[in-house]
Amino acid sequence: MRPTGRGYAVLGTAVLLLAAGWWTRLGLLMVLGAAGAALVLCALVLVAGPATAELTRSVRPGRVARGGTATAVLRLRVPAGARRAGFAVLDHVDGVPYVLRPGRPAAASVTVLEHRLPTDARGRFRLGPLILHRGDALGLARHRTVVGGPAELIVHPRRRLARSGGGIGPAEPEGPAAGLFRQGSDDLRDVREYLPGDETRHLHWKATAHTGRLMVRDLAEPRQSMLTVLLDTRAGVMDAPVFEEAVEVAAALLDAALTAGHRARLRTATSTVVAADEAIDGRRRILDVLAEVRPDAPAAGALGVGAETVGRLAIVTATGPDRVVARQRYPAAADVVVLAVGAGRTAEAVLRTWNGSRG
Repeated sequence: MRPTGRGYAVLGTAVLLLAAGWWTRLGLLMVLGAAGAALVLCALVLVAGPATAELTRSVRPGRVARGGTATAVLRLRVPAGARRAGFAVLDHVDGVPYVLRPGRPAAASVTVLEHRLPTDARGRFRLGPLILHRGDALGLARHRTVVGGPAELIVHPRRRLARSGGGIGPAEPEGPAAGLFRQGSDDLRDVREYLPGDETRHLHWKATAHTGRLMVRDLAEPRQSMLTVLLDTRAGVMDAPVFEEAVEVAAALLDAALTAGHRARLRTATSTVVAADEAIDGRRRILDVLAEVRPDAPAAGALGVGAETVGRLAIVTATGPDRVVARQRYPAAADVVVLAVGAGRTAEAVLRTWNGSRG
């Protein structure tokens, strides 16, 4: 609880008037000075005391693609009998204040306040503290009370669409690894009798009709059923706008793989590895990492994939080796595709080539 800037100004003027009245023996100046000081004192009394209103905040949605819509929803409840005027709500997004004024909220009911959250940049943004501001009608005093804890908004890369089977150019020969997952979960290794726990989508109806027993396809899981995206995060390789395009390409490829039911892995130049094999939780885990990834790896470092299983490797960079050299450099990969962004090649153009390719 303290005077506002206006309150301090009135209080200072009151002190000057009192001093001038005492010095000049003019009673009018002393009366005006006393009145000004009394106004500020009354304002402080009005805003004194603990906060009686209840204030909560929720973020909808808590995760959003860059450029999407996210809203902070605040619910203010003032108990019956409490003073309902002079309320303002102060929220913060990464330190930037947002002021909302509910007017005169109805007693014993909930007043809903909303404010749009910035989503023009990727990242993890902290909301809070949430402050209830009470002031007098003349704006001479205020009382601020922290009433809500922090919240979080995660802004993912902009959503773009990609095919799970793209990446092989029409002029390139078909090979054993052609197509992203052509030899994925559809590779038939054997037909066997159904066992409890087998997925019904793997039932082999022709064999079932022939034998009179439920038969399922026993599917192989070759390394082509996994996609590894290697995102170049070396400093200086890409400027900020181009790096954003690269992140969007990486996100689109991984999202397509997980949506198609395949395993996916994200790797960066700093050896950050995020593996996922579940469409919903896996996508969220990978996108959360991509929301915060920055080009901060040593510029002289090499792009490596480690010793783990790679499957099909997609390298997202600004400039990279051609496909033949890349295959020699990453022998553990079933196949290698280099996706170069920048120099006029936007994420949309790169993915258009990927989606229109054979596979």
